[in-house]
Amino acid sequence: MSEAKNATIVLFGEQHHQPSILKAQLCVLERMVTQTTEQSQGALTVTVVMEMFNLQQQPLLDAYQADQMSLAELKNKYNGTEGFALEHYGYILEVSKFLGAKLVAGFVPKPFCQMIVQEGKSRALEKIEETGGPPKEFYVDGSEDHYRYFQGLISGNLDQVVDKYRRIFPAQVLRDSAFAYTVMDIVQKSNGRTRVLGICGSGHLDFKFGIPERISPEVPTYVFTSRAQDDPVEHDVADCIYQYTF
Repeated sequence: MSEAKNATIVLFGEQHHQPSILKAQLCVLERMVTQTTEQSQGALTVTVVMEMFNLQQQPLLDAYQADQMSLAELKNKYNGTEGFALEHYGYILEVSKFLGAKLVAGFVPKPFCQMIVQEGKSRALEKIEETGGPPKEFYVDGSEDHYRYFQGLISGNLDQVVDKYRRIFPAQVLRDSAFAYTVMDIVQKSNGRTRVLGICGSGHLDFKFGIPERISPEVPTYVFTSRAQDDPVEHDVADCIYQYTF
């Protein structure tokens, strides 16, 4: 974590719902808040951006942080939407609230991911903007190198590129673009007064495809990813690899 202390943006790619990864994320969050407070004498803040909530659920996070909604009430309103277990991620919500870190939703709602596959990019981006989401320009097309990695994750073969997954690739890029746009919007609007911890699946940032490649290179960024202890460790997959046990 010492190498990440000067980063404005810290991205932590996880394998979802793993308790040991959760503990590591909470340690990173606590260290970021402590370091940020000490270095700035309380002038800077930390914001936590989470894949687990979509942009339309930001009012739920705001109400929870303003003590207008309990964690149990938040769980009840959340269940059945994005598919994550708040019995697990509730710890991040509680610790963020306790430490004074703001919680921000990071992904577009699932229906838009389906729309971009079924109805095309133009229609999906128009609908996102019409419903209060970011402007259409937030979407940044994926590269061929990114597609190679994406299809390899699904097929299990990174050495051979097949086209069968190109139809769904824009849905992945949509999520990556929304998360990166959200993070950059926070950094830019804060005028340097906040640091961001982004929590998402490792497939959205490994080898610095996806989210990291959509973050301005002018903003210091540090990338964690996660691998099971027995998994092979790939070269240049991230700045730091957290190896976990089940």
